[in-house]
Amino acid sequence: MNQRFSGSTVAVLTCLGAAVACGGSVQATSDAAVVPDGGQSVDSAVDARIDAVVVNDAALDAKLVRTPLKHRLASVACDGVRTVPEPTNATNPPSSCNKHADCTQGKNGRCVQGFGWSANVYSCNYDVCQTDSDCKEGPCVCGEGLVAPDVCLTMGNCRVDADCGGSPGFCSPTFGGCGNYTGVIGYACHTPKDECIDDGDCAKMGQRAYCALDTVVGYWKCSVSECAG
Repeated sequence: MNQRFSGSTVAVLTCLGAAVACGGSVQATSDAAVVPDGGQSVDSAVDARIDAVVVNDAALDAKLVRTPLKHRLASVACDGVRTVPEPTNATNPPSSCNKHADCTQGKNGRCVQGFGWSANVYSCNYDVCQTDSDCKEGPCVCGEGLVAPDVCLTMGNCRVDADCGGSPGFCSPTFGGCGNYTGVIGYACHTPKDECIDDGDCAKMGQRAYCALDTVVGYWKCSVSECAG
């Protein structure tokens, strides 16, 4: 925990060395305790103020330096395995492929089904990367599930925690303005100004609320922004 003291506490500590400047006379008792005119121990008053600062410090640290549930400690290489079932009802057109073998324009091509309004339309997708070194900007993120390809993310300012320097020093995945609809669009460093660390910090805004980097202000905030498909 960082030890910080407020201006008022520093003033109290200064008073111990210059009691007269702080107002009120000071007298010594037989047991060497320092007692002002009002009879309250200055030591006790200072201790109480310091304890209050330390408690506030702990609350601040818990909010700003808490380890995020999702952060990228180190790069992870993708295995390049996608056992996507062959299409069974693809039509051409409007689908641009009918089988995996039609997808020859990139690495590990797969003919996959769309979603939403295009659920019956198939198209090719390809793995773009396997490691971060394959990407010019952001990290290489391995596709989740059978369909999603391994892609390079371009939004954000970090690949791993070490890119974020000192405190808080965490690099986390962030949604964009479409929220869950488009999912993670990049990785970004947390900052001391963050208003949230994890999605759970946004529960008071509803079940669909999430914590994400606000690119306008430059720190993480709760959001309920979504897009519909």
